[in-house]
Amino acid sequence: MICTETESDLEEGSDLDFDGLDDGSSSSESGESDGEHKEENSDQLEWTSELTNIGVDDFVSPTGIKFDIAEDARQIDIFLELFGNEILNKIVTESNCYARQKLAERAEQLAKYVEITLPEMKAYFGVCIIMGVNSLPCIADYWSSNPYLGNEGIKKVMTKNRFEEIN
Repeated sequence: MICTETESDLEEGSDLDFDGLDDGSSSSESGESDGEHKEENSDQLEWTSELTNIGVDDFVSPTGIKFDIAEDARQIDIFLELFGNEILNKIVTESNCYARQKLAERAEQLAKYVEITLPEMKAYFGVCIIMGVNSLPCIADYWSSNPYLGNEGIKKVMTKNRFEEIN
């Protein structure tokens, strides 16, 4: 039978160990009265077989990122509210530093490296966002000459080689 077994049925045919569990009797094994035992452990919660309602106040604190945007705001305006020029400039600086570190042992490639600019980093993020909306099997497909795969907007913004360098 499902869900109709009593505790005594479980104890007889079960591998569960019920020894040491409080059976709800009014005296403790050490001889203390309930009042003395509860005062010592007043910070501990006790299980009970009685159901009680627990009141939970509504959550009223502000959540999320809050900023004012104009009615005619463009997507770039919202992006720049989230990632201001200060953060983007830091990303540009650190990306260029990382590239120089990676290319330090390859002098020929380091000499050819063109540093990333702020407008280029914004374009890179824009391409990444478009790739998230228009998902293709591989990155190279966005620059494909196949009219069913290639993305003309991405091709106009950045070459595949430059995207891969920044990436």
